[in-house]
Amino acid sequence: MKAKAIAALVCAGIAGVAFGQSISPARIRPPGSVFRDCPACPEMVFIPAASFTMGSSPAEQQWAATHGGSLKSVADESPQRVVTLRSFALSRYPVTRGDYAAFVRETGYPVGDGCGRTTSKWNKEADLNWQNPGFDQGDRDPVVCVSWNDAPLSL
Repeated sequence: MKAKAIAALVCAGIAGVAFGQSISPARIRPPGSVFRDCPACPEMVFIPAASFTMGSSPAEQQWAATHGGSLKSVADESPQRVVTLRSFALSRYPVTRGDYAAFVRETGYPVGDGCGRTTSKWNKEADLNWQNPGFDQGDRDPVVCVSWNDAPLSL
């Protein structure tokens, strides 16, 4: 179970390669290909390296302002910039509460320092965590109250 739990949480890296490290050309797979690192490991999907332009151009922002938005509502979409991502793998299915529980049992990873939602905002409440998010949840539900920091990328 340890391999499945850890692989499901890594969600970045190709067959154990930590995020940010170079990937051997022999390990690169066709884009979108599904694989498992072991029989009990979760299905992962290969995402190839790519670049894209993030943000809205002034013309796109002006269009939004004339179609029901405002310049203020799109002000955080500039300046445009090129974002480049390295190849990585992503879990094909959401990490469940049960997967995360197995990971915590196997690794001794800390429970967390709070989370929760009151009204329409998420707030950090010390008595809430992924085990007790403040609402009913079973082991087959997606894990909540964890951040990307809680998915160890190098083991």
